[in-house]
Amino acid sequence: MFNSPYGKLILACADKAKNIIIRAESRIFFTGVILDNSDVFVKLYFWYNKAMIIGITGPIGSGKNEVCGFLKEQGAVIIDVDVIGHEIVQQKWADIVKAFSSKVLRPGGKIDRKKLGKLVFSDPVKLKKLNEIVHPGMKDRIVEACHGMPREPRHGVAVPFIIINAALLKEIGLIELCDEVWVVVASCENRMKWLSKRPLLKDIMKSQMSQAEYLDIADRIIRNNGSKRDLKKEIENERNRIKM
Repeated sequence: MFNSPYGKLILACADKAKNIIIRAESRIFFTGVILDNSDVFVKLYFWYNKAMIIGITGPIGSGKNEVCGFLKEQGAVIIDVDVIGHEIVQQKWADIVKAFSSKVLRPGGKIDRKKLGKLVFSDPVKLKKLNEIVHPGMKDRIVEACHGMPREPRHGVAVPFIIINAALLKEIGLIELCDEVWVVVASCENRMKWLSKRPLLKDIMKSQMSQAEYLDIADRIIRNNGSKRDLKKEIENERNRIKM
């Protein structure tokens, strides 16, 4: 890509930008909306130097975690949005209790996520309320986690690419952070087989976007209907495609 005349121009601009903003580097937001929006050199520099960010999403039971596991083996940093969501739920204790009463608490006083989930996933209005409470904090935490992870060694850190593992990538507003969105899909039969062992998750499935809606936001589609070996090979092919 960077061997073309246009690519060489990009690198030249990026190098010039490095001299302009090197001292401010650690404080600049990585998406390109940085300093003066008219400064194309600054944008080019950070676009070239930041680690690639891939959003992995798809309906429940499609195999997102397996895909992320294979990518982790290849050196990716995985940001698990579910884990972050669990932390934010506890941090937003007061707001959640105010919205849903103390019925969602455990005997020790912490939020009982199973009770909360059973309450909200069967009621779209309550689910919307919960999302309004926790999604802003989740997005802030994910932005913070992505920030400062460069593609090339810098400050002693090197990250080839970052994976945001999120079933609610669109709903939380994370698509804008991603260079690419990979949607993992599986047959309804395979998904239902997976869910049959996890009956409590069926209400979550009903609350999610349809598979067609997921496909609408896809840059790449990962089809998980074969063996683990087949899935791993597909991921390796995608990894080789984006390797620069």
